[in-house]
Amino acid sequence: MKAQKFYALVFMALATQFLLVGAGEKKMSTYQRQTYLMKRINDAQKSKELTVSQAKGLRKDLSRVAVRKQKVRDARPGKDQSENLADIEEKLTETSEKLERLKLENRKNSD
Repeated sequence: MKAQKFYALVFMALATQFLLVGAGEKKMSTYQRQTYLMKRINDAQKSKELTVSQAKGLRKDLSRVAVRKQKVRDARPGKDQSENLADIEEKLTETSEKLERLKLENRKNSD
């Protein structure tokens, strides 16, 4: 009886993992990443994980990304912009990492 429960538990864990891996493969567009990052910044400020000035700085970084993205679109309308979007993706990643770093530093300083 215990062996059956164990195997059932292992099966459920594996099934859950396969479902999560499949869901994680969806790639977000740059717009989706921008809006998600803005939401994370706002939530972190509301929960006092970020100061107002830190949140403003991160929002400023996001606005620079939006301006850069628009310049790329305006420079070559209707053309493939995948190589230029790599720079934008990199900036979004940097902003996301900066957000996590600031939250961690603030947590350490509050202890």
